[in-house]
Amino acid sequence: MSEHKAIFKSASVISALTVLSRITGFARDVLLADLFGTQAAAQAFFVAFKIPNAFRDIMGEGAGNAAFVPVFCECIQKRPKADFLKLVNSLLRVVIGISILLVIAGIVFSPAIVRLVAPGFSNDIAKFGLTIKLNRILFPYLA
Repeated sequence: MSEHKAIFKSASVISALTVLSRITGFARDVLLADLFGTQAAAQAFFVAFKIPNAFRDIMGEGAGNAAFVPVFCECIQKRPKADFLKLVNSLLRVVIGISILLVIAGIVFSPAIVRLVAPGFSNDIAKFGLTIKLNRILFPYLA
């Protein structure tokens, strides 16, 4: 198989999995809306879920890919395999370390983050407390 066909096949698989991810995310939202409607618990869940998910988007799908894929490609082509493995190992350590720090910060500063993202929730103590609790449960999803 030519290099172009292999790249196209890999890109097609990634695209298909991304579409599948979006479809399952939509199904999740429909199911939650059906279960909770517009109750305070649903609002709390959606806000609590959006906060760590925004960090995941940035780290996993956003700038991280744009920054590291070209470096990996260049390293694979121009360096020995041992150098590439050292680069991957170093990068994984940094990313895991940053992820752990973000999770800890997200859990510790959850009240301030929720207040910043959903300022109106502060007026409803029960909804605010539930959102903080859910946010703390969902933040480890980053690591």
